[in-house]
Amino acid sequence: MNDLFLKKGPKHIHILTPWVYICKSKLIYKFLRKLYMADQTLAKLQSIVADQLGIEEEKVIPSSSFTQQLGADSLDVVELVMAFEEAFEIDIDDEAAGKISTVQDALDYINEHK
Repeated sequence: MNDLFLKKGPKHIHILTPWVYICKSKLIYKFLRKLYMADQTLAKLQSIVADQLGIEEEKVIPSSSFTQQLGADSLDVVELVMAFEEAFEIDIDDEAAGKISTVQDALDYINEHK
């Protein structure tokens, strides 16, 4: 892209180059912000699950199943969903709640509906 403007003269390079850097930095900023927010969401989710189920946060990883690996029963899962709704200020309908079986499922739903 800069080669095109080199042919037109250095004046065009000085005008356009800052915009190229600004656009790139905005994309990088948005990407890093999204990663940071996802990491914060996971940490908050881990804390909620660990508190509700009385387990260590380190055991709560994205691939963990609430019932199989983390030992939650059906009532625990309902309470977890209600805790997610309150903590993240979202509504999780019954159909969506039924599909949340792993930490990653919950994380995906929360990130999509925040």
